[in-house]
Amino acid sequence: MKKILKTMTCVFLCMCAGALCFGKSKKESSKKAPAPLWLTDEGRRSIFPSSDFVSALAHGSSAEEAKNKAAAEISRAIKSSVASETKSRRLMAKDEHGVSINSFLDESASVKSENDLYMLEFTAPVYDGAMGMYACCAYINRSKAFEYVQPALENARRIFPDACQKALSEDDDFRKIIAIKRSHGLLKEFYSVYDFARFIKPQAAQEYQDVDALYFKSLAKLAELKGKVVVSVRALGEGGDEIKECLEKILSGAGFGVSDAQASHTATARTSMEIVKKEKVFATYPAVTIEVARKRDGKFSASYSSKLEKCAGFDESGAKQKAVFELKKDLELNFINKL
Repeated sequence: MKKILKTMTCVFLCMCAGALCFGKSKKESSKKAPAPLWLTDEGRRSIFPSSDFVSALAHGSSAEEAKNKAAAEISRAIKSSVASETKSRRLMAKDEHGVSINSFLDESASVKSENDLYMLEFTAPVYDGAMGMYACCAYINRSKAFEYVQPALENARRIFPDACQKALSEDDDFRKIIAIKRSHGLLKEFYSVYDFARFIKPQAAQEYQDVDALYFKSLAKLAELKGKVVVSVRALGEGGDEIKECLEKILSGAGFGVSDAQASHTATARTSMEIVKKEKVFATYPAVTIEVARKRDGKFSASYSSKLEKCAGFDESGAKQKAVFELKKDLELNFINKL
């Protein structure tokens, strides 16, 4: 009997202790966790001062939406700054060099998406009871982000001036043009981060203004040289007239003079398309080679060659027509870019 009473007493005491613990736990859980400091603009600015950080607070119906909106806010701020700066650079370049600048490098300079927000970080999203929505803060540490993109800036400053100087040392104007264009290819990585760097650390990015200035200067030189080069075009082989017309249009669109009179250079295109009949289908693998030479002495300036995939038709004429069409499309896409 004593043993039973002892057991019942233990059970009772355990139940009481459990009830006390449950009550305490319930009371504790009912207490609201303090709102993070960054949940207000004033608090966010104290944690992420604008001198050291770029930050944005956003709300959403879910934690993920709040996070995405915060990143989008930073992206918008950078895009706005980049658009304004790029417009100013274009106007300055036009005033200084007398040419209107419109290049793929400048188009790619803009920050286009969240992927371009280097070293982007987030606070843990929280539920904001006052707003009835989730909240998140996105931020970028200016110093860390600049350090991350700086190698690309340094690399361009190291290799572009030499490449540009080497291009200008060419003794043939057409070759100079091709060499300058190739030197611009070295700046793709530079312009993928330059505007971001100028937004994140304006003073530090000023160190690399010489690269940007040299690029604009080289574009002006490119326009000047193209004005001096006049190309006479001829095309031999199947579809010669269409290929000639296509090449003249491409060269003219790229800024070269195109004329048989007073030509400084000749561009000779040769097409080949051997037709093979297999069963009821006529097929060919068309190819084109183009050689550009200085007219006064025949000195070679540049060349382009391309062999395409099979072109087929139900008769020989149809196969050749398809082949010429594909050759023209290839030239429009690649001739100037791959010289």
